[in-house]
Amino acid sequence: MKPTPRLSHALIALGLLLLLLPGCAGMQQRESQDRFEARLRTFENAVRWGEFQLANALHRPGGTGAPEPDYDRLREIRVTTVELLGVQFSPDGDRAHVQTRIEYTHEYTQRVRSIVYGHDWELDAEAREWYLLSPLPNLD
Repeated sequence: MKPTPRLSHALIALGLLLLLLPGCAGMQQRESQDRFEARLRTFENAVRWGEFQLANALHRPGGTGAPEPDYDRLREIRVTTVELLGVQFSPDGDRAHVQTRIEYTHEYTQRVRSIVYGHDWELDAEAREWYLLSPLPNLD
């Protein structure tokens, strides 16, 4: 039995669809990574320039359960360096653990300090947004 032109076209369309599906998943993953990178840059810039309320706003609405940072005390901190050390994504790509080195000076003591701040992020698939899970860094 010879396939009809209509059946042949349907099979070709199905084959093309199967070829395109992995590309769509790859595009969604790339879009998610782009959103993560933008969110992480926002966080790093907020910390670098002392915009700790903006950095704290990157938590999921409803918060982490951690107490609100002492913004008055944080105004005494001058961050001089924020350096990304590494990012590890979960196998599903919906969580990330980030290591950042933060160098800062306390306004009154003028002592330079450096910490390595590990922070976790999670993708909310419905909102298509990454949220900070960890409390802000302890800059004492």
